[in-house]
Amino acid sequence: MVTKRVVAIIGLGPRGMHAMERLLYRLANLRGLKGLQLLLFDRSENPGSGAIYDPGQPKSNWMNLSERALDIPQRPEVKGSVEIPYFPSYHEWIGKNFNEIHSDEEDYYPPRAKVGHYLTQRFATIYQSIHTAGLASLYQEKIIRIEESEDRLKIETLSGKQFMADEILLTTGHQPTRLSAQMDKWVESTNRRQNLHLFVTPYPVEQFFKSNQLNPRSKIAIRGFGLAMIDVVRTIAEKFGNFTVDEETHTLIYQSDLRLTDLLFPFSTNGLPMAPKPVSSVIDQWFLPSASQLDGLGEKIGDPVIQAGANSSRFLVNAIVKIVVEVYSKLPSRIELVGGKEEIEHVARRWLENEGFQHRAIISQDQPPQKSISDFIRMGLGMRKISLDYCIGQVWRHCQPVIHDCLSFNQCTEEVFAQIIDLDERMKRYAYGPPVRSMQQLLAMEKAGVLRLDMVNNPEIELTDKGWVLRYDGKSTTTDIMIDSVLDPPDLEKVGSPLFRSILQSDQLKVDYDNMGIKTGPDSYMLSTMAKTRLSIALLGRHARGTALGVDSILRCFGLRADLWAKTAASNHIKWLKHKL
Repeated sequence: MVTKRVVAIIGLGPRGMHAMERLLYRLANLRGLKGLQLLLFDRSENPGSGAIYDPGQPKSNWMNLSERALDIPQRPEVKGSVEIPYFPSYHEWIGKNFNEIHSDEEDYYPPRAKVGHYLTQRFATIYQSIHTAGLASLYQEKIIRIEESEDRLKIETLSGKQFMADEILLTTGHQPTRLSAQMDKWVESTNRRQNLHLFVTPYPVEQFFKSNQLNPRSKIAIRGFGLAMIDVVRTIAEKFGNFTVDEETHTLIYQSDLRLTDLLFPFSTNGLPMAPKPVSSVIDQWFLPSASQLDGLGEKIGDPVIQAGANSSRFLVNAIVKIVVEVYSKLPSRIELVGGKEEIEHVARRWLENEGFQHRAIISQDQPPQKSISDFIRMGLGMRKISLDYCIGQVWRHCQPVIHDCLSFNQCTEEVFAQIIDLDERMKRYAYGPPVRSMQQLLAMEKAGVLRLDMVNNPEIELTDKGWVLRYDGKSTTTDIMIDSVLDPPDLEKVGSPLFRSILQSDQLKVDYDNMGIKTGPDSYMLSTMAKTRLSIALLGRHARGTALGVDSILRCFGLRADLWAKTAASNHIKWLKHKL
């Protein structure tokens, strides 16, 4: 006779940890922990943090959220037969009350390792309690297969172990993807050449940071011009030199005793740099919509009737533009538009619908990237007139929680939802922008001749015996190291994980999915192709179709979706208990 009902959680980064917390909290309040057995699986030596927030990683990997914005909530205490200990919010843990800090102070962006220490401590305190009570067991295993077996789910690990569960929650985050045809050829070629070195992923940065292959004479091509590229560049920069502040201009200077030159060559398909976030909360407030504007946005884009009737993403664009017009009109310093609010609305709408649209109030894509970086830095510092595109990006960032909540599990057609996802991805260049200090570092390295932007805009690339030859606009350079810093989007067709392949190809599970992701209900339980029934497997994160917007943010890991899953999972267990009693 089965005396325990087993819930397995595969993946114990911040999302998996918080989902577990919410399940235990709900069951403890219902006095329903009896008969529960948690099987916890994570390959990391530091459960709670996941690979992204590994507390052992170099300090050169920065958070992309300031400590002011890292509003990770506390874990409340629960007393009873099993005690769940209180754990402080992130702000309480670091001992800061941001309501009392002067708003003109520069925002601080902590190393990801620091946040990792918070997360691992948070996990350790709750696991010690539930493990001692016999509720949970933790396994450092890689899961490669899930299949049905006699009305239960069989879990198989890479080491050959097998476990049985009554239901499973997957919170696995980024999954390995199949390499492109070009990358496959590069891997094959570099394996035959000892003088060339290819890194197919930017993380962990230790793979090249501590490698003998990296030296002051190296020439390094970096595929990608986003956040991961910045981590790569900063890591290499700090290996060979350091940044100092020019006391007269307050700009950064890169210095090295090694006489470095032509070291780093980033490139992307469009060569467009990211726009940094405002340097402080006082400047950030310029772009903050009012509470009534955010409520109005939610009403407009969250209406199921409007969603179902939409034939494009324009309903979202129109709602955002109304807010942009009001925010831009009130900026203390901005590029003026002679047509007033009507022209602001027209230009904003045209640019959101077509990134290539040009106007004097929008930073030109044709100007040199170093000029764009400089312009964006000065806007972030409040030292230059704000361009309309920069304003739209910051407004979008503040509106993102509403956008993501209202448009998850929407009534839009697949075509319209794909347009929304594309627009949200395009806005990441502004809304997910790095700290001002990161962009100042790039500019300092460019001025020092260490970082070259000659090849940044979609160069021709040829792999020869001597290295990767990059050609653009009559210029060329040959690099002996290539680092791919582009993180693939959640495309199920490219996922190479044996776990996900086993789920998608299973004749037993019959998972309903398409190229946008696995289809789930609002509580994150997977849907089956058999009359849209729910499976006993839930999925939280980037590969779930219904939560395709904004799932990678750490704040979203501690958001509503985990609690909605926990509510259903707790209800399932309570029903089992009543049946057993």
